[in-house]
Amino acid sequence: MKVKGTPMRPIQPSADGQAVSIIDQTRLPHAFVLARLETLADAAEAIRAMLVRGAPLIGATAAYGVWLAMRADASDAALEGAIDTLAATRPTAINLRWALEDMRGTLAPLPSAGRAAAAFARAGAIADEDVAINHAIGRHGLAIIRDIAAGKNPGEPVNILTHCNAGWLATVDWGTATSPIYQAHDGGIPVQVWVDETRPRNQGAGLTAWELANHGVPHKVIVDNAGGHLMQNGMVDMVIVGTDRTTATGDVCNKIGTYLKALAARDNGVPFYVALPSPTIDWSLSDGRAIPIEERDAAEVTHVWGRTADGEVLPVRVTPEESSVANYGFDVTPARLVTGLITACRRMNDLGINQGSSGNASIRLPDGSGLLVTPSSLPYEAMQPADIVALDWDGMPTGPRRPSSEWRFHLDILKARPDAGAVLHTHSMFATTLACLGKSIPAFHYMVAVAGGADIRCSPYATFGTQELSAHAVAALEDRKACLLGNHGMICLEVTIEKALALAVEVETLAAQYWRALQIGEPLLLPEEEMARVLERFSRMRYGQSPD
Repeated sequence: MKVKGTPMRPIQPSADGQAVSIIDQTRLPHAFVLARLETLADAAEAIRAMLVRGAPLIGATAAYGVWLAMRADASDAALEGAIDTLAATRPTAINLRWALEDMRGTLAPLPSAGRAAAAFARAGAIADEDVAINHAIGRHGLAIIRDIAAGKNPGEPVNILTHCNAGWLATVDWGTATSPIYQAHDGGIPVQVWVDETRPRNQGAGLTAWELANHGVPHKVIVDNAGGHLMQNGMVDMVIVGTDRTTATGDVCNKIGTYLKALAARDNGVPFYVALPSPTIDWSLSDGRAIPIEERDAAEVTHVWGRTADGEVLPVRVTPEESSVANYGFDVTPARLVTGLITACRRMNDLGINQGSSGNASIRLPDGSGLLVTPSSLPYEAMQPADIVALDWDGMPTGPRRPSSEWRFHLDILKARPDAGAVLHTHSMFATTLACLGKSIPAFHYMVAVAGGADIRCSPYATFGTQELSAHAVAALEDRKACLLGNHGMICLEVTIEKALALAVEVETLAAQYWRALQIGEPLLLPEEEMARVLERFSRMRYGQSPD
């Protein structure tokens, strides 16, 4: 986005390459101030004191904080100390933990001499990935806004209510909840945004309104309790909010007050959407009540900051000095109140490795009681959290929908592979083409080892949904993380569904390369001893592996 005509991110490397430059969000909207982070302590304090805030931006700042730490001391002890220091700054936003685990997995296998450079590169990649994810969220949300606009009179705006700040200031660019709004506005769709002030800290009035004003998006700031009135009177077409953590079953933790907006939306038939980047999903939790809720400084409630008539920015007390205060930072909106999760997890179809309602996915329930699996014959674009089916280890389903017809191999694979937390099945073009030829993917390229062995096996054919197919899949996956299914497709398993998706993209790429090589001739295969060396190096590098 642009500030005063200049492209700007809320976090980026400094011009001299020796620090990180951030927008000090505690000074907005009354002053635009850049702060310089030079040390691990600077990064930790910036997160703790909310100079940077918003789950995605917290994660990116933590990643750069690890880089700052590695510049000073790249030892194993310093790496773990930096991760512990940053992890303690904010308990609720899952992106913080996600980014730190990602940095640990990247840096721990490396010698200390290479860690600072690798940390800088990975932090930059995390920031760039956030931009891409949020732009994709905007595309999904834009389709919803466009549909609402089509039912309105020409020139009549789509009225959108949002809570807190889930804009580009809370991310690295675009924002989550604001990304569809910006893309609609830029695309010529009239929009009018109701901006909740969002007490305490007033992130709506101070940050979201500042963003929208800079971008030229029509908006009005309202008090937090006005949303229900607007909905009752037909003045809100949709609600869209961000999230700091979302459970595997779709419970949404966001800024305090979000739950009340969801209740009002449900009572008035207003669609309530959550703009959800995939790193914000906590696959280890199935119940939002288990999310730790941050309790913050009482001064955020007892005082407000504002600019006086003579231009001074001062805090003013608004409560009696004798009154005690409770300041809960977040609440949880149950999945049943969420109209839809606008999420980059639908990237399986966007990436072209799946089509329509084919393919399916599952995750292991964190309490060990079974698994969650996608429902039968429902396109991902239409799928909602309530549609996901829970299965116990006997295959007994819970929920209003039938599980995927392939639930048997999801259940049997997760039973057989305690190292796996998620299973992904696709009908991708090239992997399926090879599967229809009954061909495994041999060691034509060293990256075949990413699936855990010297080849990617192809199982025999069996009818979909049968126990016979499940047995073939389990056998083909022995000591592997991916296989092809004869005349069918592919299966990938990993610790998380995001990593399973990343592996599926790798396997599809290898399948495409192998198929193209076969059009010219028979590819040269790497010898067994070379693949053994590759696998050993992958093991030492922890290539493609999740941190412990």
